[in-house]
Amino acid sequence: MSATPALQHELVGGEYNELRQNCELAAQKLGANHCAPLNSKLGSHKAKLTTREYECARHVISEIQRVVAGERALRDDDHRQFGQNMFQSHEKFPRPSENSTEELDLLVELARGHPGCLGARLTGGGFGGATINLVAYHQAESFIAPNRE
Repeated sequence: MSATPALQHELVGGEYNELRQNCELAAQKLGANHCAPLNSKLGSHKAKLTTREYECARHVISEIQRVVAGERALRDDDHRQFGQNMFQSHEKFPRPSENSTEELDLLVELARGHPGCLGARLTGGGFGGATINLVAYHQAESFIAPNRE
């Protein structure tokens, strides 16, 4: 049996730092310390930013909005809505910040196909890493069982 090579997950340089720097630059150009307070003025000040700075800031702001919606869903004990927020978050990751991988996208899609999976997304700093899955407790065993087809 041959071993499958491990995928690398590095956050020290490259894309992760570029993403972070673009968010910081966008915030600075619009007079903020970070992207969170930029929600109301990002669109009207788009011309002051490079395309990449705008995309990164928009991504961070939309993630913050999903976190707030996710908190509300959890307070309301609405696990299905929280799971949908997870799926939406993953779907938004690859486009603006380009920090998913084919392998992570496949894991999320496989999880989505299981009837007990309420939500899934990449976790960590992106650019590799892992997925986190929200699974109905009564279907957890079938979710983790190897496919025997």
